[in-house]
Amino acid sequence: MLPRVLISLFRFFRGGERQVFPPVEERGAYSDSVQVAFLQLASATDTSSLCDAIRRAYDAICSEVDCVYVYLLDAETGRLWCEDPPHELQNQGRLRDVLIQQRRVECDGQMSSELLEQQPQRVTEPLQKGRRVLLIPILDQDQGFVTALILVCCTQLTTAQEHVMDVLEKHVAIACKRVQDLQGQKHTQGSEVNRTPSLLLARRTTRDVDSSVLDHEILRLCGELYDQDAASLQLKVIHYLQKQTQSSCCCLLLVSEDNQQLFCQVVGHKVLETEISFPLTFGRFGQAVEKRQSISLQDVTQEEHLQLNSTLGFEVRSMLCVPVECRAANKVVALACAFNKIGADRHTEVDEHTVQHCFRYTSSVLTSTLAFQKEQRLKYECQALLQVAKNLFTHLDDVSVLLKEIIAEARSLTSAEICSVFLLDRVNHELVAKVFDGGVVIDEERELRIPADQGIAGHVATTEKILNVTDAYSHPLFYRAVDESTGFKTRNILCFPIKD
Repeated sequence: MLPRVLISLFRFFRGGERQVFPPVEERGAYSDSVQVAFLQLASATDTSSLCDAIRRAYDAICSEVDCVYVYLLDAETGRLWCEDPPHELQNQGRLRDVLIQQRRVECDGQMSSELLEQQPQRVTEPLQKGRRVLLIPILDQDQGFVTALILVCCTQLTTAQEHVMDVLEKHVAIACKRVQDLQGQKHTQGSEVNRTPSLLLARRTTRDVDSSVLDHEILRLCGELYDQDAASLQLKVIHYLQKQTQSSCCCLLLVSEDNQQLFCQVVGHKVLETEISFPLTFGRFGQAVEKRQSISLQDVTQEEHLQLNSTLGFEVRSMLCVPVECRAANKVVALACAFNKIGADRHTEVDEHTVQHCFRYTSSVLTSTLAFQKEQRLKYECQALLQVAKNLFTHLDDVSVLLKEIIAEARSLTSAEICSVFLLDRVNHELVAKVFDGGVVIDEERELRIPADQGIAGHVATTEKILNVTDAYSHPLFYRAVDESTGFKTRNILCFPIKD
């Protein structure tokens, strides 16, 4: 964040880039209200809360919404039923045609003959200029039939709204399937729901009955996953996994957005002060993500086993690592890891099924919460950048004072003890610090100068790459002469180039 802030400021004040703040689209695709709607949708556990979450989601995405009607599939009767106002989808008409087409349709309104007396006449055709009726079928991709139908009356969608709408439809499909599974509504492959009003209900087998206890526990867990903090949410899921798999410790290895790293924020019952991270190429873990296959301790090498012990801080005697897939995005978003099976040498297939069963219902909540936190972080960064710009606008006429203000803001953003800006003197091939520890050096004889190719600052100036050093004195590039001249003992350093 900090390099982006300072680079943007330098470019702005030098006139090289007039647009300091990124376009709205770059700040994130979803507003806070949309993120909250996604979280509510992911935590719905019955038809009533599901319908309410769907209405809230479309109200958050679309503009000037007049009404939202949600028709959900009743597995026992094969009907598509709307609870508010209570009525069944008619056997003929434009809505029934959408079931056959299985794609979203925009129209100028509904025919008055297709509406109930309780439904508002403002959705009848023709609508006022700029207003549309959206007919949205929600498709179960696994079974190939429509499980819900949504009617929304709103203004014409923008391109950004259409993109979010595509994502929302996938989340709604997952939520509908989850609620149906929780209610024990298992569909048969030969269902004719999209063509006739009849539907067969698959009865539970002995194996299904055995999983009913898990369904009850998952239902309780989903009701508790209302946190907007990803760490708190992970603690609840990890506690559930430890209990159900009888493991002494569990954790989630989250996949970074660029698919380059795995990182961990919570191990067991503890939220880490500094998150653990390692490249996705680390042993079999990367293969588990790529191939979407579970692995055990027997699959890793001795070297990887030792590294795992060192990273986690305890001896791993048994391990089960299961990929967590986000069905909406069709990718692996995390690895759920269970360690040290209590009372046994290794985890079983039942444990693997338990983990998969858990994230079948909770993965969407996890991804939505992580996305929400990202939006909050981006908002904070933009607010911080705005505050920095406000503080600096009054010092554009004096470079030294301007640098002092930049240092003050940088120190505040990073919670650093001291900060400095080194300017590159190309003539003498030196790095010059005119501002150090918040003070402005006016006398050139007191300027701090170091060779442009020495030390960590010199390395960053030469390579133009950021460098984060956790232990300065153990790093071979550390230039101790700076500490000797200032009397300050450096513990760690974050150094980055500011490029024109």
